[in-house]
Amino acid sequence: MKISVEISMYPLDADYNQKVMNFVNSLYSFDNIEIESNHMSTLIWGEYDDVMNCLNTSMKDSFEELQSSMVIKISNGCKVK
Repeated sequence: MKISVEISMYPLDADYNQKVMNFVNSLYSFDNIEIESNHMSTLIWGEYDDVMNCLNTSMKDSFEELQSSMVIKISNGCKVK
């Protein structure tokens, strides 16, 4: 099953620019998912297990590095390219 995810990260730290970029760049290290970033959010889509594995790993690593809040929308209506 394909899903799409929109994720927005809100750091709770004044020194966050590089840490946010680290999070976004970590998403790009995963195979079998497609990613599109803009200034407000990052869109991720692909097979459910691949996307959720990416989110699980990247979010955990990010939370260990930086206090933040993340807003995530998940849909099984997947973006078609």
